This record gives sequence, C-alpha cells and structure tokens, in this order.
Amino acid sequence: MKKIPDDFTREIKITSFDADCRLNLRLSAALRFQQEAGDGHLSEGGLDHTVLRKKGLVFVISRAFVWVNRLPRYGETVRLTTWSRGIIGSQFFRCYRFTDMDGGILMDNMSAFAPVDPDSHKLLRPFAAEWLVLPHLRDRECGPQPEKIKLPEKMPENAKRKIKFSDIDCNGHMNNAVYADIVCDHLPDSFYCRTVKSLTLNFKNEALWGDELVLAGCEEENAVYISGRYERGECFAAKMEFNKKKDAKK
Repeated sequence: MKKIPDDFTREIKITSFDADCRLNLRLSAALRFQQEAGDGHLSEGGLDHTVLRKKGLVFVISRAFVWVNRLPRYGETVRLTTWSRGIIGSQFFRCYRFTDMDGGILMDNMSAFAPVDPDSHKLLRPFAAEWLVLPHLRDRECGPQPEKIKLPEKMPENAKRKIKFSDIDCNGHMNNAVYADIVCDHLPDSFYCRTVKSLTLNFKNEALWGDELVLAGCEEENAVYISGRYERGECFAAKMEFNKKKDAKK
C-alpha cells in the first residue's frame, strides 16, 4: 500500500449545475465535492472506495459542520483541501477547506465518520482497521468540531419527503449531500433572502429507497431547525444559521 499524503488538494470551477438560482454554490454541491476529495485523498494511497469495500470497510458520515465565510460563485475557480483530523472514540474526523485562488478562506468544514461493515452495516471500532494508516494533522487549523444538535421542544410536523431512486448512493442509502437539499427546500420563505452562516447535520439512521420522512421544523431569529423521522425512529437533525443582515435579492 502506498503512503497516503498529509493532505489532498484539487481545483474546482463552479459550473451552472453546482450553483443555485442566486449563482452561489449549493451546500449540497459543496458536500459532494468534499466526498470526492476525501475519496481522492485515500486513493492517493491506493485505497479508493472499491478497495475499502473489498477489505470490509466503508466510511459512513455521522455528523457534519459547514462554516461559510463566503459561498463560491458560478464561474469561480476555487481550491478544496482535505486532511484527516484524527480519531476520537469510534469516529474518524476529516477537515475540508475551500479557498479562493489567493488563499482566502471561503468555507471551513469538518465531518465525523464511522467505520462500518459494508454488508452488515454494523459499526466497526477503529482498531478493526489497523491496516488503515492515515496521517492525522491534529494541530492544523480547522473549523469547529460538529456537535450534537439540541432540537427545540416544539417542532411541528410540516412536510413529508419520499426517498427516491436518485437519492441513493453506492452504499445503498441516501447520500449525505441530499440532506442539505432537503433542508434548503424546507426553509421558511423569509430565510431565502439571507446569507448562510453555517449548517450542522446529525445523521442518526440511514434513509433507504422507499422510506418516507416526516419533517418537522421551527425557526429562531437567525436559525432554522429541521428534523426527519420515519417508522424506524429518528433519521436526521439539522440546524442552519444565518447572518443577521439581510441581503438584497440577486
């Protein structure tokens, strides 16, 4: 097995299908870019998704935090760098940083991943993957660690979302990026003209093709909470924070 480098960087040009109607990078597209960058980092050591699966391991995201200084714009070229932050308990932490071509920080993100058996979907302890030697850059500056969301007590149910074929990824469940779209699709109208400050996602149980999520939500002055449940229990929780000042519509 080849040595995995300390980090991995790729340049990305924001295309029309990466951008929203205001020409800003979609948060779901940012999560997809991050997923690809993480795979690219491991692939540098000969450990792409296919190899990991054959070895009896896949990484399933459990929490994510996205901090936004400025969303990249349609047509802009940016750099995305990722590195491993280390292991805490049974979780692998990975950092992602989007910068402009001058090095200015656009977005700082951190996600937690659980090692899982691809067939049984049971959690694996990190010692079960001793062969996976990652360079952990614990001292490198990164965004805040994703925290457990404390949902408000009153969260009225206000929508349902059926899981479709196109939502499912190669691990057999809804891809993590789709959750960002679900959150954005169910924001109160008054928040669509405001700029995003951060997004926190807690992934509690996987969503499968055919599941129907019952969505509940509430808003505060500068934040929106959204959760999804189904017949098996809790699926996800999200908190999206916004800057105080409203933007003019573009």
